[in-house]
Amino acid sequence: MTTVSARSPSTARSGTRTIPPARQVGDRAEGQEAAEARATSLADQLAAADKEAKRLARRARNGVCPCCHRSFANVKKHMDNRHPTYQS
Repeated sequence: MTTVSARSPSTARSGTRTIPPARQVGDRAEGQEAAEARATSLADQLAAADKEAKRLARRARNGVCPCCHRSFANVKKHMDNRHPTYQS
């Protein structure tokens, strides 16, 4: 059993109370579920970022400026002249 420091009227003398093992198992299961939810969320965010990067790369290959969304025959020249501070 794990002891936890607490101050309640029933444990005022000792200053500690014990958590039953069943409660600890329940807390671990909740922690596991939360960790899995975070992992799923991060995986979804990573997939979305990857999809967005691929979309932007495809648009740049097709001559579309990522800043002003206009089409150009020479996007690099346009970026150098019109958006010199843009960092890809």
